[in-house]
Amino acid sequence: MSQFFCRQPQLTPAGSWDIPPQELLSQGSATHLHLSAIAVRISFIQRRIISSRASTITIDLHRPFNGVILDNHLRGNGALLHVLQIITSEDGAILANRRSSAADIMQVVPAITAKQKIAKTLTASTVPDQVHVNSAFTPCHPHSHRISHPIAT
Repeated sequence: MSQFFCRQPQLTPAGSWDIPPQELLSQGSATHLHLSAIAVRISFIQRRIISSRASTITIDLHRPFNGVILDNHLRGNGALLHVLQIITSEDGAILANRRSSAADIMQVVPAITAKQKIAKTLTASTVPDQVHVNSAFTPCHPHSHRISHPIAT
């Protein structure tokens, strides 16, 4: 994004992109910048896109840029990816040069997971009349009561 903006876009806590007023950098023969702010909410557990939203503006490079705020707030569960994409054009024709376009994942907000319940350890007071059995002994293996110790060398 630094090849297009002197002052970089900032993501607000509300989920909007704040692109401050500035003199935009020259882009060769380009006359316009097409800026898209894309938000995608993904569930990696379900292996699907939960929701997405895109806001796009066209900036005339021959006029002063007074800044803009692009609303990109996206509710829901799952990881949230914030992407900015810029494509340049010359008098309406998209420029097909790699230097005249960019797309960056600007921020990743991990999914919020529910707090896991901690399993309680059973004790003699919670389970009366139970006998504690050494964990090295399992009745399925007849020799499991033998615990081998490594020989020190």
